[in-house]
Amino acid sequence: MKKLTLLSTALVFFISMTFAQSSKVMAAYNYLEEYKLSKDGQDLVEAKEAIDAACLNETTSILAKTWYYKGMIYQFLSKDPLLSKTDATFSEVALASLEKSLTMNDPKFRNQDEALDYMRAISADIFNAGVEAYQAQKFDVAYAYFSKMKGINTILEKNKVELVVTTVRAVSNTAAAAEQAGMTK
Repeated sequence: MKKLTLLSTALVFFISMTFAQSSKVMAAYNYLEEYKLSKDGQDLVEAKEAIDAACLNETTSILAKTWYYKGMIYQFLSKDPLLSKTDATFSEVALASLEKSLTMNDPKFRNQDEALDYMRAISADIFNAGVEAYQAQKFDVAYAYFSKMKGINTILEKNKVELVVTTVRAVSNTAAAAEQAGMTK
């Protein structure tokens, strides 16, 4: 009888932890939707906290949806006028998260097209950031931005998505930035 009680208690605990982490994913999504309506940065901060916790949990980190939501949230963080200034890596995290959502082979994941659309939008942001850095004569920064474009374009081309900037142009800009930065190797 003791074993049955102990087993039942453990099962209930496991199930409640699973639902708690799944609720983090939904809470993150709901906070993001609130942000879209209110433009209140606190909603986006709450979304980030919830999705970061979900990504660290072994139950929800294996779901492509978790990483897709993280990509969406981080893209919005990169676009928010105030929050974008708190961390320069929001776009990169968004891109990596969206890419992960596409490579997880999760049969329940139905947002591949939207993930690719977000990646395409981020590629435009990254290219434009490279142009701005180049014009500001921050050639090493421009090089870093432009060099990311080839990897992004590879994913987009593989999925038959129209590119924002051709790979040839991105590589050309990468080479020009490297030359200006003295990074000839």
